[in-house]
Amino acid sequence: AATLDAIRDAVRAGELSSAHDIAEGGFLVAVAESALAGGLGAALDLGDADAHSDPRPGASPAAAAAGGDATSERVSVSLDELARAHARLAELFT
Repeated sequence: AATLDAIRDAVRAGELSSAHDIAEGGFLVAVAESALAGGLGAALDLGDADAHSDPRPGASPAAAAAGGDATSERVSVSLDELARAHARLAELFT
């Protein structure tokens, strides 16, 4: 609940451009939704994706990127707001 509250507060403060729950569709759908909402494109390099982010043994980087769970959120932020968004959200993980 604290994470969602912090993300919601950061969106309302204009520090985040978007926030996406990746429980349905996974990371790649969240990237696509974010890009479409912002009228932007996206370029991804999945070569360094950690296979351990997908619980299935031997999962490929693409499978790991497509996966998600009910507790994962992905956010986007402009470079102008990066420091403020980082400061707000970093408090959750210290």
